[in-house]
Amino acid sequence: MGTISNDFLTIIYNNESQEKMAKYYMMIINFEPEFFKGLLNGLDTIKGHELRKFKIDENDLFKNFEKNRLSIINSILKLTGAKHPYFEVDQVSQRSIYYDVLGVKTSREDNDLSSEIECFDLAHDYFYMTGDFKYIKKYLYEGLDEKDLEYLCDNKILNCFPKLLKTKMHEDKYSFDSETYKLLQTNMDYILSIMPIISEWTNNELDRMEKEKNNNCTEISKINAKEFDELVMGALNYIDPTNKLVEKYIELKLDDKIMKKPITNEIYDESKYDALNGVIKLYTLNNIADVIVFVHEFAHYNYDEKDYDICENNRILSEYPSIYYEMKTMQYLIKQGYSKEEVISAQNFRTVNNNDIIRKVLPSLKYLSMVNNKDEDTAIKEVTNHIDYVVEETLKDIIIDNKDANIEELKKQLKVEVSYIFLEPSGDIMKHIKYLIGTYLATFSIGYVKNENVLPVLEHIKNNKTSLEEVSIMLMNNNIYSSNYQKVKTEE
Repeated sequence: MGTISNDFLTIIYNNESQEKMAKYYMMIINFEPEFFKGLLNGLDTIKGHELRKFKIDENDLFKNFEKNRLSIINSILKLTGAKHPYFEVDQVSQRSIYYDVLGVKTSREDNDLSSEIECFDLAHDYFYMTGDFKYIKKYLYEGLDEKDLEYLCDNKILNCFPKLLKTKMHEDKYSFDSETYKLLQTNMDYILSIMPIISEWTNNELDRMEKEKNNNCTEISKINAKEFDELVMGALNYIDPTNKLVEKYIELKLDDKIMKKPITNEIYDESKYDALNGVIKLYTLNNIADVIVFVHEFAHYNYDEKDYDICENNRILSEYPSIYYEMKTMQYLIKQGYSKEEVISAQNFRTVNNNDIIRKVLPSLKYLSMVNNKDEDTAIKEVTNHIDYVVEETLKDIIIDNKDANIEELKKQLKVEVSYIFLEPSGDIMKHIKYLIGTYLATFSIGYVKNENVLPVLEHIKNNKTSLEEVSIMLMNNNIYSSNYQKVKTEE
């Protein structure tokens, strides 16, 4: 019988085999004494029969070092009664930045393996940044609560922002396909130039919605199935008087390709054109909003041809025809005697959707414009300087209204919030930006271009690979003000 010790642990062995294992245990423990001291959680003695046995290559003690290190850690945790698993660092480092740092705030679910890795990773990083083992200990024996995760997330962002941003930049190269990245690069200036206009439109609409809510005065007209059918056909004929769209609608109905289901929460995101099955799925409120939403989805059906898919070839423009159809349908409903106020209210979903998108894409656009064609170090410096600038400017406004504010605490909080925004994934920006571009082009088309001149542009988009700039030029060339600068009202 013998022992081997350091200043916080004694391992007792009873035979030669246990002695070899004890010495190997102690060698690995002494590589990271502070980490293992915390891991032992007050346990100061391990007996020989409690040592986990694995093959040791005496000629190369470092062979299988990482694997054996993990075995020793798990052996210790079993002895200390830990409730949660321990993950190797490589398992953690393979996680994407979204789940690794940000996802834990928004998508954590109990008993989910990926969430366990997220929690452990945050606690693990905190220990190596501060030398404080308390969050790993709490993770292992109790589990981390939302307040812990919030604090650890903020701490990691503040201390590791350049590293996290670099990781994001690497991931962006894989999350964007080359065509998407090229589209964003070539259209960046144009997109950034229209964002303030769309933001102003959206804010005005949000103000209107707030007043409407407070006054509780706008009621949206209910319709039955027959009225829905008549209004849809009337709107489609109003958009294209050749009757082609109405014929397509009738064909859809005969083929049983329209699926309706009542909606209870007034969220229209579920309504969509299922291109794979050629089906329009409509979640209904049984009011005129159903007509507006349906015609939007019908436009997707109309511009989705087997030999040429607008969503694949002109992704940045793919919502323009649908939002144009949507707005023309609103014009038609007003012509049919529905009040302008209720028709606009029936399209509130577009304002809400655009507002959400603006909040999501503005930071990503700003970030992409700053890193575009720059080396990593320059890009990181530019983003970091921009964050500092935003924090200082925001702080000035807050201090004016609240002179007793804790400046340092506010600065820290603001820096976390702004940094967090810049670490959001950029890969799905195309999924969002197309709605803002569609709204901009459709609004311009409705206000300044005659319908007969818009339809050929939509057909051109449908049948040709087209740039955003080319579409803008085509619309400008057909602008009703191009030869007459007096303000004129189009079809109302």
